[in-house]
Amino acid sequence: MQRSSEDIELYRDFCRRVDVPLFANDYWLDAVCPDEWDVFLIRKGDRVVAALPYHEVHRFGLRFMLQPVFTQFLGPQVDYSEIKEDEYSRRSFFRECVENILDMIDKKNFAYCQIAMHRSVTDWLPFYWRGFRSSLRYTYVIEDISSYEKVAGAYHASKRTHLNRAAKNGLTPYYDMTLEDFYQFHKKYIEDRGGHLSYHFPVLSEIYRIMSDKKQCRIIGVRGENGELQSAVLVVWDSRCAYQLTSCTDSKYRSTGGSTLAVDEAVRFCSEKVRCYDFEGSMIHNVEQSYSKYGSSQKPYIYLERYSSLAMEFLLRASGKVK
Repeated sequence: MQRSSEDIELYRDFCRRVDVPLFANDYWLDAVCPDEWDVFLIRKGDRVVAALPYHEVHRFGLRFMLQPVFTQFLGPQVDYSEIKEDEYSRRSFFRECVENILDMIDKKNFAYCQIAMHRSVTDWLPFYWRGFRSSLRYTYVIEDISSYEKVAGAYHASKRTHLNRAAKNGLTPYYDMTLEDFYQFHKKYIEDRGGHLSYHFPVLSEIYRIMSDKKQCRIIGVRGENGELQSAVLVVWDSRCAYQLTSCTDSKYRSTGGSTLAVDEAVRFCSEKVRCYDFEGSMIHNVEQSYSKYGSSQKPYIYLERYSSLAMEFLLRASGKVK
């Protein structure tokens, strides 16, 4: 994949100048897809006013735009600093920028495009006009975790029961779990459910290295009185929000309260760092049920897709390469 070093540097400068969300930052992309990300830039004079970072993958001789692993959203980023505050002006500017970005996307001739938008973006009409399809996905967010006591007081009764059970079982959180131990624990968690990890250790290691260097990452484990690991959570954050990147629990300890204690400790820890906690959602029924019981709010976000043709959609769906 050939990238313009000038465009990459301009986007790095854009990220320093504009408060873009975590997953759209250049350093995050360096971690999750270091040689496979590029960016579409919109300029006004010498100034970059909008950008769409993207993950480009080549398969079967075709070009794809895909969401990187561990990346909840990756949509257009717009600098509104020189735009009037009224809704019409901002919406018009957003659409103008997106239309120009879509012109660039069209020139790339992607066989398939996939874009998950940040939950704050609600206007996908420019994409609709260019043949994209939209579906809603959901995450769960605690908007204000600045007072841990207030947050914990809003937990569903079942979560408070779990925390009481964890205390009775002598469970304790700890912060000295190694990344290798977390990876193996997560791998076992997925395999116990008949699945396979969607990532490899080097990717997780690079995320952990970059985010730890920025002091924006933490692994929180929970162990029993015998010292055995029962549950663990990996959280990352930026200046605005913490994201529960992944969590896992040993199947032997599903009923001890360990999984709830791990999340509760992550919320408590992050309450001293940021204002917001994002569970990163799930469309899986029992996971969604659990996240909704932490006093969180359901937040929809827009998931966009476009195939180059009906034949391409049939071939890719039949091959199982996209869902």
